[in-house]
Amino acid sequence: MSYRVLITDPISQKGIELLEREPDVELVNRPEISYEELLEVVEDFDCIITRSRTPVTGELLKRAHRLKVIGRAGVGVDNVDVEEATRRGILVINTPGANTIGATELTLMHMLTILRNGHEAHMSMLENRWDRKRFMGTELYGKTLGIIGLGNIGSQVALRAKAFGMKVLAYDPYVPREKGDRLGVKLIDSLHEMLREIDVLTIHAPLTHETKGMIGREEFRIMKEGIYIVNCARGGIVDEEALLENLQRGKVRGVALDVFSQEPPPPEFIDRLKEFENVSLSPHIGANTVESQENVAVIVAQQVLKALRGQTVEYVVNAPFPDLSVLTLIKPHLDLAERMGKFLVQWADEGIRELHIEVRGDISEHFHPISAAVLKGILGEIVDFPVNIINAPYVAKDRGIRVEELFSEDSP
Repeated sequence: MSYRVLITDPISQKGIELLEREPDVELVNRPEISYEELLEVVEDFDCIITRSRTPVTGELLKRAHRLKVIGRAGVGVDNVDVEEATRRGILVINTPGANTIGATELTLMHMLTILRNGHEAHMSMLENRWDRKRFMGTELYGKTLGIIGLGNIGSQVALRAKAFGMKVLAYDPYVPREKGDRLGVKLIDSLHEMLREIDVLTIHAPLTHETKGMIGREEFRIMKEGIYIVNCARGGIVDEEALLENLQRGKVRGVALDVFSQEPPPPEFIDRLKEFENVSLSPHIGANTVESQENVAVIVAQQVLKALRGQTVEYVVNAPFPDLSVLTLIKPHLDLAERMGKFLVQWADEGIRELHIEVRGDISEHFHPISAAVLKGILGEIVDFPVNIINAPYVAKDRGIRVEELFSEDSP
């Protein structure tokens, strides 16, 4: 069987070559194709591979009669109508983790820059000034680093920080303590408790309702004087107005930002940051390395091939439920279960680490999708990628949420 694959955005040549080598793949590479042209030709393809430029809309999917797989070369799927793709049984695949090292190293670059005044020293030299005394820095060695979010990138930052001789604390209510032990990182149950102890803060969490504005005026108030802050994760986690206030007061000694609540940031915000010397900025370039882009292209190509051939795919954003008639039959129960999950997140004081789900009565034979719907409701509130009843159990396991499922045909 032969598969027609269309690349609609630029990806690394390594991914293209991987697809070209496969005898059962007919590859069409049109990285500059317009949306209007794509509407006309999409019906002839089994798979499209995109980045963020191409909108994969409901309108497009309605014309994609052959389409089986959408490969997103990157993490975010904001440009893909995932719900419509799921409804049509089209797998949506992304590449989480492909840019981990690039984002990790950018974090360390920014951290070293603001502790050693690297950016200011550079500008001084370009102005023909030799002012050694002005650039007295601070060492990473012996300092305490606080990490918000101990996922792929946070974990890699922790390992490298320890190599610098830092003591590493982390706050992540969805990571099991065993993971922290393996990394040599002390997991702290309370964000405020961690903030009181650290010299440097770095953020590696998604932007969700839990993390939006997580670092605000109250959090700045309890930090040490002279704190350094690095954010290479998502804009909006740090209250930018509160950040400016604490830079003005001198409580924040240095700040490094790769992300902003609005991108590109308004000129007036940058102008206000210019008032302070120890500020290091970059335009959301965490994934902008040759290696990261190669990783993204190779991983998406590998995942697409597996999906087309019916093999196990590691990075599925969605998946069609095998028996659609069952979905229709129990839809009211699934909707209720999901809402219960959303309620639990809002009701719980801290992150949910353990869950007991019990299904009784005639619907007990469908307890797996009902349990997954509860998890979907919970996880949809705390992660920044789409979760459905297919991938929810795997996401929960990855985030250290223990689930106990009980079912019985007996009615309560």
